[in-house]
Amino acid sequence: NNEFKLNNLYLALDGWAAQVTPDSLQLDISFNSPESEFKDILSMIPYIYRQDYGSLEASGALSLAGSVKGIYTAKQIPSFNINLVVSNGMFKYADLPTPVKDVQVNLQVTNPGKSLDETIINLKQLHFGILKDIFEAQLLVKTPLSDPYIEGYFKGGLNLAEVQNLLPMEQKIDLKGLINCDFRIRGSKSAFEKGRADRASATGVISCSNIEYAAPDLPEKLVISKAKLSMSAQKAALEGFELKFGQSDLKAAGALENIIGFVLGNQVLKGNLNLKSNFFDLNPWLTEDTTSEALNPIELPDRVEFSMTANFGKVNYDNMVLTDVVGKLMLKDKVLTLTNLSANTLDGSIANTGSYSYLPPRYANIDFDMNIDSMSIPEMYKTFVTIQKAAPLANYLKGELSGQVKLNSDLGDSLTPVWDSLTSQGSLDIPQAKIENLAALNKIADELKIADLHDPMLYEFKPSFHISDGRFYLHPVSFKLGEYQVTASGSNGFDKSLDYKLSIQIPAAAAKKQANQAISQLIKQDVNMLSDETVVVDIKIRGTVQNPKIETSLGEIVKGTADQLKQAALKEAEEKRRQLEQQAREELERKKKEAQEKLQAEMDKKKKEEAEKLKNKLKNLFK
Repeated sequence: NNEFKLNNLYLALDGWAAQVTPDSLQLDISFNSPESEFKDILSMIPYIYRQDYGSLEASGALSLAGSVKGIYTAKQIPSFNINLVVSNGMFKYADLPTPVKDVQVNLQVTNPGKSLDETIINLKQLHFGILKDIFEAQLLVKTPLSDPYIEGYFKGGLNLAEVQNLLPMEQKIDLKGLINCDFRIRGSKSAFEKGRADRASATGVISCSNIEYAAPDLPEKLVISKAKLSMSAQKAALEGFELKFGQSDLKAAGALENIIGFVLGNQVLKGNLNLKSNFFDLNPWLTEDTTSEALNPIELPDRVEFSMTANFGKVNYDNMVLTDVVGKLMLKDKVLTLTNLSANTLDGSIANTGSYSYLPPRYANIDFDMNIDSMSIPEMYKTFVTIQKAAPLANYLKGELSGQVKLNSDLGDSLTPVWDSLTSQGSLDIPQAKIENLAALNKIADELKIADLHDPMLYEFKPSFHISDGRFYLHPVSFKLGEYQVTASGSNGFDKSLDYKLSIQIPAAAAKKQANQAISQLIKQDVNMLSDETVVVDIKIRGTVQNPKIETSLGEIVKGTADQLKQAALKEAEEKRRQLEQQAREELERKKKEAQEKLQAEMDKKKKEEAEKLKNKLKNLFK
């Protein structure tokens, strides 16, 4: 004849307990709730009891009873059973003004004694209605510790137009459409892991139709005309997904395989997704309130092998317009690999193959091979922060470039490169470009008294380079500035410091034409005394991009035709370029290999830790 209260739930308790041995206890106890109602069991939900229990309106009958009988020791438990029945229940509260009605619950938890693994949880009935929508479920769980067996279903439908009547909204939204769900599952964990279709099944369908969503904080209305997710024990298949967002459109289809083995065990989740769009505009999402948090590195999931193909006719992103975007992405071993991801943009085209990985606490890392074709240099400089940082001289070129670039870098805040870690190697082709307002070249023109070097045209420029330790290194290259043949090499820092060497070939005819006193002083004779010689002037450029320091000196006076001198310069530059490219390749591969080995070691360590955590979690699941 004992009675006690848990929150608002009264329980009557009868029975006895006896010490059988120093290590065992015999129990024979029963309990019930003779004076309780449905509202009382809701007080056991912490959120409702703490926040809204005073305003809770509820009705309906409650029957709660149970017993514990048998021997209890450190290795044995007594038998027990709990029975909960709710009939014709209804409740609503401040945060849920629309009532949940017609609540029917029939739950039984039993155990014959000895082991917790003998526990059977049998939710024979769960039924409730919200407005005109009905939801039903059943669930049976056996052997929860050794090999969980689950059998049950959930089905129901929801008219989204009624959601505003169901829940209080801080802002007015426009929500329409229908969602229907029917899901059934049967089988043990081991049967799902082994793919035993005769002993395990999971089937279901979630379908959506004519969904519309508009809200003040959403830039444009979102419309999903149709979508269907079909589930089985082997896979979940997305079919017929069609989305419109303002002027943007998207179609998707794909599948996930081995979902249950992934959730219940330590198996690999596999999947694929195909995306197609005629036009997709990301700019409505890019507002002034957009924070860099959305661009922080993302740790990719383990035990997932997922491939995605994309085919987008046109994509708007910030100030970039991309057309014919095609490519494939593959997620495996926590690394996202891009294969032949190509697009037309910036008046040219680009194709990428590479990877992204992130394993905290290390930085995220990218490793890319890029092929560039006829892209606008001014547009590239304006768009890509890497070019602004590593190649500030590109800001003074007006033209197009093509080429191949390899790039590896860690990524920091907002996914910007960690500049000290950035390494790159590439070869470019700039058939011609206009140089405008380059301070270093204007100073050279003034120093040598050659007006033609002010804002000249650049021809036949095929540079190769590498980037390491915060500097951009230009390998020796020969090209033309206006009518003058030039050989150049050197470097600039990410801090815009300059350290370049140039050799300019000035034919005697050109020197005479400009009656050049500066050249006369360099060669210590009157330029008019020259005949078919060519004066080679060596120039050192130091200082910074904005404030360069120029030093000129006589390289040599040589005889020969301009073409002969050009070929000699090209040959010498090519040999030096090959040597530097080989060194750059070896350095890039060395750093790449070190990073991959370190990443693999950390991944192996993390996999062992996660496997141990999963093992312990399953052990303690029903403790």
